Amino acid sequence: MRIARSYITTFVLMSVLSFKYYSGNTKNGFSNEVLALSVKDFTGFVGSYPISMHLNIREQSNGNVNYTGYYYYNKVGTKIQLTGSWIMRPGAKTHIELNEIVNGNYTGSFSLLPTTYGDYSSLSGQWMGNGKTLQVKLTQIN
Repeated sequence: MRIARSYITTFVLMSVLSFKYYSGNTKNGFSNEVLALSVKDFTGFVGSYPISMHLNIREQSNGNVNYTGYYYYNKVGTKIQLTGSWIMRPGAKTHIELNEIVNGNYTGSFSLLPTTYGDYSSLSGQWMGNGKTLQVKLTQIN
């Protein structure tokens, strides 16, 4: 009975340690631990349409910044899911790219620039979808 209990204890301990190691999302020996999680709310316009946006911002130790949240047109009120990241590509402007998802389908995207890196007091850029491109201006409200 003691031997069986010892094996169970070892199995549980190894399972916990393995979960902690793999859930840390390590890749190539670098940790992707979350350094900061913040929530920002914005109000502004897509074209001439008033919108509200809610973003969860997750900064990771590997330098990645990921975004989740939603936005809605104030007149309609239906939330449109957003997911995206801070994009840093050679030859391209560094920007926030947010993809909108409706019923599991990609329907458009935002390409936004903050005033400066890490300063979310205002965002400007473009929304692209349905063959249209509209200017975006957002101001942080919290």
